[in-house]
Amino acid sequence: MNPEYKTRAVLLDPHKSMAVSEIHELAAMSGFPKKALGEIDLIVSELASNHIKHNTVQGRIRYRVDDGGDGRYIEIISEDNGPGIPDCDIAFEDGFTTAAKSMGVGLGSIRRVSDEFDISSSLSGTRIRVKKYAEKRIPIHGNGLRISVLTRPHPFESVCGDGYYVERFRDGALIAVIDGLGHGVHAREAASCAERYLRNNARHARINDLLAGLGSVLRKTRGAVAGIIRIDEEQGKIYYSGIGDTSVRLYQGESYNSFHSIPGILGVNYTQVQIQSGDWIRGRSMAILHSDGISSRFSLDYAMAGETPQLIAHYIMDKYWREIDDGTVIVVK
Repeated sequence: MNPEYKTRAVLLDPHKSMAVSEIHELAAMSGFPKKALGEIDLIVSELASNHIKHNTVQGRIRYRVDDGGDGRYIEIISEDNGPGIPDCDIAFEDGFTTAAKSMGVGLGSIRRVSDEFDISSSLSGTRIRVKKYAEKRIPIHGNGLRISVLTRPHPFESVCGDGYYVERFRDGALIAVIDGLGHGVHAREAASCAERYLRNNARHARINDLLAGLGSVLRKTRGAVAGIIRIDEEQGKIYYSGIGDTSVRLYQGESYNSFHSIPGILGVNYTQVQIQSGDWIRGRSMAILHSDGISSRFSLDYAMAGETPQLIAHYIMDKYWREIDDGTVIVVK
């Protein structure tokens, strides 16, 4: 079997009710037990609520039932075209929401009742994929990385010419910082183009191939620079490559090493890249990526280095944003 996905647009409360009803009916007809049906209802309800509460752009839910090597399952995919989830680790906490009008329950409850869960997010949109099996199995919920992202536009612009991309895997994550040339609308167009490309290709491609692909798709824009890391917690490694003025620091406790990008502009004069690597120690390592809107001379004292990714990102942005350009900082622990 490889059935086509059905799609339900989710903009208003009635769309939420229709999505829950349609997916419940499909799962019931496919032989899912009563307990699984209740958990599927919760998953769909919360995914739909997120679209409505956060006014996502072109929010939609795709779904299908299929049979695989581990048995029959329903796959539910929530997608939109923005504005993204800046703090993926905090969004998993019950009670967290970025919507002022509702506390919500965040993504934590969805993650707990799903058998497989993965998420990718950028300013150009978020994709959440959930699998629920008809028969009980051991959940696959991905890794324990905590990731926080902050972006700020140029003070005289209404849109941010920087961008980012975050995709979690079972054993790690791929994270990119993107800087469209200049600032304003045309810089945002370049960053959005890069985010879309990464959304479609990041899971199965190597970093150097991703940068080569970005060099091709960005030719129709004014161009951009980008740095990409891939963290493999199972192997205990972090890999990096970048083109243009983006920076990455890898901390081990108080000390750090810097990864270096090569000169160039994606979409203008792409150059073959080299992959750099370092050790990733669970619970000790920290990576900080940033665009050139953040001063490369930022410093963290011992106490600050031990704080949460969200607090560190805010500290760097508040103290070291240069305020003459867009600024982006990403902190991973």
